[in-house]
Amino acid sequence: MSIQCLRCGEPLKPEVEKCPKCESRDRHITLTESVKPLEMLGVKQKAQGYKRFKKLIRQGEKISKTGKVARETLIIDKEARRKRHIVEEQNENGEWIKVHEEDEPLDAGG
Repeated sequence: MSIQCLRCGEPLKPEVEKCPKCESRDRHITLTESVKPLEMLGVKQKAQGYKRFKKLIRQGEKISKTGKVARETLIIDKEARRKRHIVEEQNENGEWIKVHEEDEPLDAGG
């Protein structure tokens, strides 16, 4: 957000009542918002004898349970009978930190 005097264009702080340059009370307020699209790619390998799919791979960005942008990788391999799921969130330094990781066998219903 930026605030300027409407009359003279002087940059102003929100708590200032009058422009220090021209004493006007009129303001020009500019709000800026940015949007970052999130992408998720999913692939299903189908084969005879497998219900719905043989292998599922989903990878991309999402909003995590904590409300942060996260990277997710999900692999369900019915032939190998394994499920692998990894979720990473970005910390304040821009580094990706693992917040969830599971690598386990599929149950009998898999």
